[in-house]
Amino acid sequence: MIASGLVGVLVLAGVAVALLARPSVLAHRSNAPAVVGVVVADGGAPVDAVPGGDATWIACGDARCKLPGEACCVYPFPVDRDPAPPASFVCVTAGRCPAPVIGPHGGSGPPSALSCASTSNCTHGDVCCIRVRGLVVWSSCVDEEQCENESEAEEQARERRDPDADGMHAQLCDPRAGARSGCPAKAPCTTKGAVQWQLPPRYGTCGVADEGPY
Repeated sequence: MIASGLVGVLVLAGVAVALLARPSVLAHRSNAPAVVGVVVADGGAPVDAVPGGDATWIACGDARCKLPGEACCVYPFPVDRDPAPPASFVCVTAGRCPAPVIGPHGGSGPPSALSCASTSNCTHGDVCCIRVRGLVVWSSCVDEEQCENESEAEEQARERRDPDADGMHAQLCDPRAGARSGCPAKAPCTTKGAVQWQLPPRYGTCGVADEGPY
């Protein structure tokens, strides 16, 4: 009896450890990237870059980044550089974007690590949410409510890291998708919000916020 009881306790303890060790899917989808990604493809600096792809890839300038597992880093050019393309692009292994300047195309930053650019890159009814934490800008697929509302735990963690960080967010969308953009009727997809996130002019957000991070 004692031996069997001890075995049961050990089994339960092992299950608990396994559950604690297993990474949270929610945390993976919502937290800012912690490591710097490695460049795997050069997307150039096209003047007509648009969002695109599906749940298996995301358009990244002239390149395609594989999903999941890679992200598209968008490096904006200085606004006073004329003429110039709006941004340069590289695919990286999922994580933070390497510091600019990248390659022969330049790009000034701060870069955005996009794991999605619209709902077409998401599954299960999720939306594409772009966020900023300090100097880190990234997008990920989350449910609409999670994109709109920052949890108390996230807010406390952000304030510990950087009390001055604003925690701004927006829903990304493809302006070419029309009624299928995934945006609510009260906030239709528009290119006017792209400048607030230093994204190329053909990218879109659901509605336009009173102010953006840039």
